Amino acid sequence: MFKKTALVILVSATLPVASLPARATAPTIRTNWGVRFEVPAGWEWTEFDGNSVTIQHLATRTGAAGQESSPNQYSIGGRKTPDDAFDESWSQLDRNQRRTFPNGATARWKAGTKLSWGHYVFSGEAIIGGRILSVSILDTVRPRFDVNLVEASFIRIVETLQDVPESPMIYHPSFGMAAERLPQKSWYNQLNPQHIAYSCWSNGRTGNTVIYTYPSSSGFAGGPEALADITDYFAKAEGLKIGAVRRTDVPGGEALWTEQPGTARPFLGAVRRDGRYFFVSASVNASDPNTCTRKELRDDFLAVAKSVQTWDGR
Repeated sequence: MFKKTALVILVSATLPVASLPARATAPTIRTNWGVRFEVPAGWEWTEFDGNSVTIQHLATRTGAAGQESSPNQYSIGGRKTPDDAFDESWSQLDRNQRRTFPNGATARWKAGTKLSWGHYVFSGEAIIGGRILSVSILDTVRPRFDVNLVEASFIRIVETLQDVPESPMIYHPSFGMAAERLPQKSWYNQLNPQHIAYSCWSNGRTGNTVIYTYPSSSGFAGGPEALADITDYFAKAEGLKIGAVRRTDVPGGEALWTEQPGTARPFLGAVRRDGRYFFVSASVNASDPNTCTRKELRDDFLAVAKSVQTWDGR
């Protein structure tokens, strides 16, 4: 019987959170540009592209399940140089702090109204090893976000901040897994709490060819059993005629996949690596005239399958 952990996500669907493996430690953000930090307790990350991440406060979320949002939400990114205008144009300040932390990071942050903007703003910068982490929230004059919550989360991020090497990999904050970035001229790399995804650049970011990878929360007797889990599902659910099994070695294991050209699931795969199992799939909306199925799709799919691996959180 099909295990839910092998469900390949459709372009508009999501993988049930209950079926995904959980980590005992706090979600960890490792960026491509070379910093690592923990998501503060009581907060969750919602979107990450390898460079910037959005986090929001759990207790103040509202909205339908799967579509929750919080006024206490902001993005964290990087800068190459300090913001020269950081101290300018403030008409009222409720926060104005500078601090050096035990990990060697220095940080500054302000909160208040900007005279020329007509907005309430929280701005923060932290520097470690020459790398600059930047936070900014722009709100109405009477802010909807809680300055105390945001300030405390920013401080916690700085406390856990580390300087790490730049990397060509994408690190999933919650799954303890990583995979290779695909060329940005063709793919937009993005992560959410359910998977790592690569969306084709056809018209901006609207292409309807997507490669997904995510871990299984279940073990298998071997790679063929893992592959059968995903292919059997689509054979039954969509009447998909599954192609022949193909195989290649990867460090610490093997990658197996099938090819179904001309279908919505042109590639389905399973990877066994260092005792863990991962699924990789390509999804195509063939009925969309703007679809960006690329002749290199097979190579890109295999690049992800060969690179997906366990990450120790460092």
